[in-house]
Amino acid sequence: MKKFMMTMIATMMIVAATAQQVQTNIKVNGFESKAKIEAAAKATPGVKQATYNEKTKTLNVVYDKKQTTPVKVRSAVLKVDKKNSKQIKNTAKKAIKKTTKKATVNQKVGQKKVAVKK
Repeated sequence: MKKFMMTMIATMMIVAATAQQVQTNIKVNGFESKAKIEAAAKATPGVKQATYNEKTKTLNVVYDKKQTTPVKVRSAVLKVDKKNSKQIKNTAKKAIKKTTKKATVNQKVGQKKVAVKK
């Protein structure tokens, strides 16, 4: 009977310990590699597992809810997952090209309107 009670108590403790683990998906920027994003998440205390999906830019995290929160995990990942200067320059170049294309389209539309009014 004592062995049965001890087994029941041990089982209840294991169930209680695993009940504290939570799984959630966290949206990230996706500027860094899969390895760096997962490593940053796993470095957060309380994170048991982290898997990054590059297509959806989401991080699937299993963590201990007593030790951390999704906000803490995301902030740790975002410290690593940010644009570097080369990515910022490329984004700026793309924005300039888009603006230039819009300006030439607007100029052509404006010229046609003037021609129609005469």
